[in-house]
Amino acid sequence: MHHREERRTLLSWSMTQNPLAGVVMSGRMDPATGNPLPRGVSYRGPKQYMTRKMVDGRRVQETFSSAAQARH
Repeated sequence: MHHREERRTLLSWSMTQNPLAGVVMSGRMDPATGNPLPRGVSYRGPKQYMTRKMVDGRRVQETFSSAAQARH
């Protein structure tokens, strides 16, 4: 079995045990509200939402206390 196939099998198994495993692992759902996170926003922990963007050719990272604040 190739590494990629093994990973896919493990992910499939975890999703049968916990249907939300893929959602939680991907970080695309906001646990505080249950809503999907806006594009470009990632959840880091309680009241920690991070965005990254390019400013003057440099990557800038900021952390906000809500997904709505991080979106703007």
